[in-house]
Amino acid sequence: MKFFYSLILLLFANTALADGYDITWGKVGVEGSYYFSRIVPHTPKFKPAVTEFTHCAEAAFFVQTTGKREWSRKMKFPEVGAAIHVSRFGNNDVFGTAIGAMATAKFWMVRSERVDAFFRVGAGAAYITKQYNPNDNAVNNVIGSPINAMIHLKLGIDVRILKNLSLSLSGGLSHQSNGGMQQPNLGINALFAGVGIKYWIGNKPYTYSREGWTKKLKRPNEFIFRSAVAFTELSAIGGPKYPVYSNTLAYARYTSIINKVWIGTTLEYNQALHDFMAIIGDGTPKDRVKTAFNLSFFVADEVLIGRVGAFFGIGAYAQKMRFNIAPIYAKIGANYYFVDIKAGKGTTLQPFVGVNLKTHYFTAQYFEFGGGIAIK
Repeated sequence: MKFFYSLILLLFANTALADGYDITWGKVGVEGSYYFSRIVPHTPKFKPAVTEFTHCAEAAFFVQTTGKREWSRKMKFPEVGAAIHVSRFGNNDVFGTAIGAMATAKFWMVRSERVDAFFRVGAGAAYITKQYNPNDNAVNNVIGSPINAMIHLKLGIDVRILKNLSLSLSGGLSHQSNGGMQQPNLGINALFAGVGIKYWIGNKPYTYSREGWTKKLKRPNEFIFRSAVAFTELSAIGGPKYPVYSNTLAYARYTSIINKVWIGTTLEYNQALHDFMAIIGDGTPKDRVKTAFNLSFFVADEVLIGRVGAFFGIGAYAQKMRFNIAPIYAKIGANYYFVDIKAGKGTTLQPFVGVNLKTHYFTAQYFEFGGGIAIK
C-alpha cells in the first residue's frame, strides 16, 4: 500500500514526464506477457508450504490517450485498457489456478525514442480453482472462496524493436483475496518478473494535444458524505455473513484537476464483533454495542482519471481496539463520479458510488460497497 501510494505521488508530482515526445504509430494495440512468479507467505498464519514457482500468462488490449481531455494531458497521456490474466500457482494441488479479468492504466515515468519507463496498475476479479476444503484441502488457509478480487502492480520498460513493436520487461506484485467475505482469507501475494511483446495495430501518424489544462478550479473545496456496507465472517469457517455499516464525513481539497486530498472521520458498526461477544458470553449488552462501534480518523489521496477516482487512505482508530485488531488501517479502492447537479446559490452536488478494500497491515478485513455525495 505505502509502496503503491509513493509511486502515484511520484508520477503526478513530476510534470516534466513525457513532455516533448510524440508517437507516430497506432493508437490501439495488443500485448502478450509471461510472468515468472513466486507466492510470498506474508504472515506466520500462512500454513501451506511454498516450494514451487508460479507461471502466469496475460493477454491485454490497450488504447493510448492523446490529450483530448484535460486529465489525459495532465497525466502525460496514459494508456488505458483491459487484460485477461491466468496464473498457475506453484503447489498447484493446494493453490490451484487463477483466471481473471482486470482494467488497467499505464502511467509513463520516462519517454524516449527507444525506451519508455512505466508504472501500471490493474484491478479486477479472478476465479481460483482451489480453495479451503476441510476434507481435501484443509492446509489452504489463504483462499476461502472461488471468486476473489485481483490487484496487479508493475514497474517496467518498453523497448522499441520496430516502428510498432516493442519488448516489455517488468517486475511487480500481484494480490488475490475475497476481502474477508468468506474465511479463511489471508490472501495470495506473489512477486513476479515479466516479459512481453507489445504490438500497435496500424501506424497512422498522430500527435499529442499540448493545449495545457485548467490551473485553478472554480470550486477547489468539497464536503463529502459517504455511506457503505460490507459483509464479513467471524473466524469460524463457513459461518454466517455479518454486515459492517460505516458513515464517513470528510473535507476534500483539489490540488489539481487530477488529484484531491481528503481528511475525515468514519463511524463504523461491526455486527460480527457484537455477536462474537454474545457467543462467548463477554460483557453486558451495552458493552457489546460499544465494542461494535468504532470511530476513526483518516487522510487520503484520490487520483482522478476522468470520472473515476483511485482512492488511497490511511486511518487510525480513536479508541483501543479489542480482539487483536491493529490500531492502523488502510483503504484502497475506486469511486465513480456522476455529473454535477446544481443546487442553487452557487452550490453543486456530485453523487458517486465506490468500492474499497480495508486492510490491517497485510491482512484484508473486508470489501465495502457504498456511495455518497460531494458538496462543492
